[in-house]
Amino acid sequence: MDLIPPRRLDLDRLCGGARRGSGGAPGDRGARRRHPRARGRALALGLALASVVPAAGPLGARQPAPTLPPFLQARGQPAPSLPPSLQARVDSVFAFVEPGAPGCALGVSRGGTLIYGRGYGLANLEWQIPITTSTVFDIGSVSKQFTAAAVALLEMDGVLALDDDVRRWIPEMPDYGAPVTLRHLLHHTSGVRDYLTLLNLAGFDLANVFDEQDGVRLITRQRALNFPPGTEYLYSNSGYLLLAHVVRRATGRSLRDFLTERVFLPLGMTHTSVWDRNTEVLPQRATGYAPVAGGGWRINHAWNFQMGGDGQVITSVEDLARWDANFYEPKVGGVELLERLHRRGVLATGDTIPYALGLSLDRYRGVPRVQHGGSWAGFRAMLARYPEQRTSIMVLCNRSDANPSAYAAAVADLVLADAFPEPPPARAGAATPSTAAPPPPAGAGPETPAPPALTPAQLLAYAGSYWSDEIEAWFQVAVEGEVLVLRRSPGGAGGPSARALAAPGVPLRPAGPDTFRGPALTLTFLRDGEGAPVTALSVEAGRVRGIVFRRMAGGP
Repeated sequence: MDLIPPRRLDLDRLCGGARRGSGGAPGDRGARRRHPRARGRALALGLALASVVPAAGPLGARQPAPTLPPFLQARGQPAPSLPPSLQARVDSVFAFVEPGAPGCALGVSRGGTLIYGRGYGLANLEWQIPITTSTVFDIGSVSKQFTAAAVALLEMDGVLALDDDVRRWIPEMPDYGAPVTLRHLLHHTSGVRDYLTLLNLAGFDLANVFDEQDGVRLITRQRALNFPPGTEYLYSNSGYLLLAHVVRRATGRSLRDFLTERVFLPLGMTHTSVWDRNTEVLPQRATGYAPVAGGGWRINHAWNFQMGGDGQVITSVEDLARWDANFYEPKVGGVELLERLHRRGVLATGDTIPYALGLSLDRYRGVPRVQHGGSWAGFRAMLARYPEQRTSIMVLCNRSDANPSAYAAAVADLVLADAFPEPPPARAGAATPSTAAPPPPAGAGPETPAPPALTPAQLLAYAGSYWSDEIEAWFQVAVEGEVLVLRRSPGGAGGPSARALAAPGVPLRPAGPDTFRGPALTLTFLRDGEGAPVTALSVEAGRVRGIVFRRMAGGP
């Protein structure tokens, strides 16, 4: 067998210099064999990859050439534990957890070794079971890095390429006039509409069973994209759901089975899985909760979402620390996997974005950080890595009012106090549950003068029943008093259900000619010409743009 010289790691490309195109070598799928000495040199360089994360900076800004980080000189030294005085200060970050309430699990890892871990609060309120570092949580979108790793491993195996058109693997995807590639899906630059937003628009009940096949059918019904592929960055869970399906089509196995064999078991993550069986019993699993107005808690756990890709990885602080250790001493995928996971996305303009493969690359207080958060039902999660300090912080919570990003930053302020060249940001109440106001409605923008109020007679021009084939749902628009209201109803083409029509309507306020806004959405009514009757409406809802509902005969 001929030996192929080791490929030099292009760290400038990896760190997101301003370039056009994908930044990857055409046809290089990483399936080459290397001489042991060459692999050793590559491994030593690879351990530095996570430490050369550039600041996100302005789009298109070229990053300075990285240098070998000093932490490599300390390899092999035992990781210290936190002194008791520091442990007490770290514990105070979670002092908001009330007795008998759900809470969080914390892990602090240094050099791939868990040096401090503790649970705060209860994993299950009915049985008063405390949270520990072995409690398993739904980590929401922190899961995306595992899906990205599966796709990257398949590229390294030569099974697929990141620049494959998704229609190679999912031919039922519509032809949008320009290819949507796997790389676009990984970097959230595909323009594919977010399926969770689509379900919300359809009035989908999250208590219903929803699986990977349901998600693929919903996504492939979309006739348009939010924008041409590669031209913008807009976070979309649909991309990672589709990637899970690509893994299934390419290997004949579910994402769960693939990750279990290639990632979880090799790393000793024996309490980690992908939640794709809604009747499965999982030892030590936490229940998700949400606060109730006036006091108390209710269960907020989406048991019936059974699939992987964009979320649904169930894991513990202890297992997550084993995954995190792979970024310091890579056992799974080696340096090639680390290189791929840290390669930032590049737009068609050549501008780089802070998002890599399931990882967000930024700086905190002047120090490079690699992180991703998660939010699903009653669960909140954050994994933040400070590669130059070889320190990572994991926060997993089972209460929907938790703010793990703020808690992880507050812990970093304590355990890495001497590492930051910049002062801590002002953050009122960082160590308390999140009480931030909801974001403004999609498309709201700066304050503008309110348009003239419309009379009930004028509002009647918009009232009617509107149907979308793309989400198979009705929008019922009606006039109540002097206000236009919206009701949503999933179902067949027979019309909105009686239950939906009886539900309270969402008030819509005028925002311009033929335009109205409600909570987190904007409706624009469409006409065939000026002064012509309304024939349809178009919806903008954050991660979904331009979805059209046709006005159906028989409405008001």
